[in-house]
Amino acid sequence: EFSPGFSPPPPPHPKLLKTGFSSMEHVPTRHFESTLAALVTLREEGIPVYAMETTQRSRNYAHVPFPPHGVALVLGNEEVGVDTAILDLVDELIEIPCLGYKNSLNVACACSAVTFEVLRQWGDLDATINHDQPQLPIPADWIGTWELAALKDIVPGVQE
Repeated sequence: EFSPGFSPPPPPHPKLLKTGFSSMEHVPTRHFESTLAALVTLREEGIPVYAMETTQRSRNYAHVPFPPHGVALVLGNEEVGVDTAILDLVDELIEIPCLGYKNSLNVACACSAVTFEVLRQWGDLDATINHDQPQLPIPADWIGTWELAALKDIVPGVQE
């Protein structure tokens, strides 16, 4: 998991430990000072970057094939979305179609929906779950194949 910029606060942080219910102990993280720095690192590592944003160019997330070797998802601020400078640098723009007045979901819901679709496409949901065994830590074969880019754009007013 990447945590560029000032939000979320870089791990370890008491708020992350509390809201993450100790999952921070099982998910490796790297902090970057900016979204651009994280994007450059992802490119160097050969990981495609998809931004979740409602634009004229965005494609329905359920109709987009997610690369089997890994993908980074860029999430934006709930008020202003992903920085427009970042939108021009990503490999794909995806959106969740919404009906009615609102055209988007909150960041946590949107991330969950798209992450579920990524894992469904990868076949990771096909395994039988043993409810008698704890599900953490994350299986070793997931680490390094899937990274989620959480962006500094989550807090209004934070500049690149």
